[in-house]
Amino acid sequence: MITLRLSNALAALAATLALSCATAPAPVATRPAPAPAPAREEPHVRHPNALRKEATPSAPLVEPVVRVGLASDLATASFARVDGGYEVRSGAATWTIVRGFTVHAPLASSRVVYAIQVGAISDKASAERLAERVRKETGLRADLVFDTAVASYKVLAGDFADEPSSQPTRSDLIAKGWPKEIFAVRRPSSQPFVQRLRLVDDEGDEHSFDTGSLLVVPREAEGIAIAGKQYRGGARVFLNTRGTLNLVNELNLEDYVRGVVPNEMGPNIFDQVEALKAQAIAARTYVVSRRGEYATEGFDICATPSCQVYGGKSTEHPLSDRAVKETAGLVITYDGKPIDALYTSTCGGETSDVGVMFPGRSEPYLKRARCVELEAANFEGRQTGAVTDESGMRAAVMRAVAMKGDDVNAAWSASQIARAVSAAGSLAGITPRSSKPPKSSRRRDVLEYLGEVWGLDEAARVLLLDEDLRYLMPGVEDGRAARVAAVAVKFEASSLLGLDLRDLDAAMTRDELFSLLYGWLRNMGIFNEFNGNLVRGDGRLVVVKSKDSEVNAIFAPGTPLFRKLNDRFREERELVAQPGDRATLFRRGDAVVGVVLQENFDGAAFDNRSSFSSWVRTFTADELVASISRRNPISELHAIRILGRDASQRATAVEIEAEGGRTFKLEGLPIRWSLGIPDNLFVFDRLTGADGVIRYTFLGKGWGHGVGFCQNGSQGMALRGAKADAILKNYYSGVAIVPMGSLAAR
Repeated sequence: MITLRLSNALAALAATLALSCATAPAPVATRPAPAPAPAREEPHVRHPNALRKEATPSAPLVEPVVRVGLASDLATASFARVDGGYEVRSGAATWTIVRGFTVHAPLASSRVVYAIQVGAISDKASAERLAERVRKETGLRADLVFDTAVASYKVLAGDFADEPSSQPTRSDLIAKGWPKEIFAVRRPSSQPFVQRLRLVDDEGDEHSFDTGSLLVVPREAEGIAIAGKQYRGGARVFLNTRGTLNLVNELNLEDYVRGVVPNEMGPNIFDQVEALKAQAIAARTYVVSRRGEYATEGFDICATPSCQVYGGKSTEHPLSDRAVKETAGLVITYDGKPIDALYTSTCGGETSDVGVMFPGRSEPYLKRARCVELEAANFEGRQTGAVTDESGMRAAVMRAVAMKGDDVNAAWSASQIARAVSAAGSLAGITPRSSKPPKSSRRRDVLEYLGEVWGLDEAARVLLLDEDLRYLMPGVEDGRAARVAAVAVKFEASSLLGLDLRDLDAAMTRDELFSLLYGWLRNMGIFNEFNGNLVRGDGRLVVVKSKDSEVNAIFAPGTPLFRKLNDRFREERELVAQPGDRATLFRRGDAVVGVVLQENFDGAAFDNRSSFSSWVRTFTADELVASISRRNPISELHAIRILGRDASQRATAVEIEAEGGRTFKLEGLPIRWSLGIPDNLFVFDRLTGADGVIRYTFLGKGWGHGVGFCQNGSQGMALRGAKADAILKNYYSGVAIVPMGSLAAR
């Protein structure tokens, strides 16, 4: 039932909604909200902007609908004024309002009781074990409270009238070895309440709804603003069993997936649409298989990595939108049912069976999968050379193009320099302004020669300030040579490292000259550089793809071919690369005149571009005590022992030895959570430093639970030309990809 009371009070203060991401499963149950009774007839004339009942119910949100938990245990939920106002829906009934308003919970001002939070854990089994330990060791009441805002189970101990009265117990627990991070929090009220939501608009009018939830939908806008972020669909204000409010974004399934994909795989990094399409299908399947999992809290899924990251309308991206649109309605099935589409960021080259990380689970489609394939591309170069820097590499390209096999390794003379400059100039159609060679091969004479024959003297005179010279060439004698060098540096034809000006009377090296010539001709558009990822190659065929375009070319015999090693380069006669490696093509027009392929030191795995394909973490023993204590309180750490590994080399079980020789075992995900490391795929060393501090250093690879679809691996597969269907079937065993509409017919 809805009743209306006019009030002269000031408008209720709008509560600021602090939204954060969610994390883990809650109890499953359903509690349908009672249908609202008809509104009472009002004896007065209401303002047209005030809440009013609509005779015709509005159209519901487009099915299928997903409910995403954004915040929990709020005292109030506020909605600012927007153009066109809002619809407020309860069951089949609809009201409209063109004002801002605040919805109040029944227990918004209930008596406050405090407890000590001894942990916040995303998996319920671990939280229950911690609560049981609290009861046994302290005799305190200990129970779990699921927090939608962080999607974890808070373990609360004791009942206290206020925060100060909890401090003696907290101090006692810390003295007994419990972590110092435990703190006092408000315990959710257990007092009875009437299922009623109170709405107060910004003009002071007050209304009551005898219902457990209200759906708020903008009448004109595409989405709704919640704590400064835009979401599609509407906001459901849900009255939970604790008498406070959960805030839920309710929207169409496809719109939901649009807000997941760019947050799970940012298109600015994951720029392969087939990888994003695979992610879209996995994300859609994940939520479809878990709808209703948090029904007692009023939503289907949380908004953080414990479920899948959802950022709403404001995070959508054109490329991921395309991926969602091109896979609309597709889900992954096994034996005709949607799978639990688990996925991980970086698997380190292999995923693991689900039972390794989630003991007790054994889904046949979540089996170990290889995330690697050495599909080698073999290239033919002209010679094997010494390791050089970037200037030397560009010089080699310039020599190969300009000199075309002429011997430039003979005595380096002024006449050879003149011939090289003339050959380079002919590429750009430059007519030398003088036919005289340089006086000698000294740097001073060569730079002055370039200033004369290519007009660099004039460029230096017009474009260079005296202050530029002192800034770019500190300690170098002023003169024509220094000014030509400075203008070359200013216009990026050379670098301060590529042109040694410490001794202008020393001979200019071949690499210095040819690198400078290459840079100047690049400025003139004679050369261009195409950067991207290797798609395939063989012999002298090379295919490189960037974000926006692709180059497919056959380079001529004698073209220099380089392997890049960090910031160094080495010319190779033969070079082995793999699809996905970074590549640079040096081009004169459309012709490829030089190739650089960057070796990936993280190996051949599909996910080797991830920053977590290899990692190192170092902690002191005290830091690990604090980390482990979040789940299993200890006061000392004496040893860590790996008890077993799976076929992918992930640690399946770890023994912790604590104070007094006490030991306990960690299995599956709690291993990485307790140790504070990215993945269970690791080795470690225990060292005592010169300062007497014990430190543990972990070397590993991977990030996440390592089960199912590998996000970074999918990018590597897509770079090799794999389609979304093949990517998903590589990571999920024996599955089919079908339209959702076909499920009901089976």
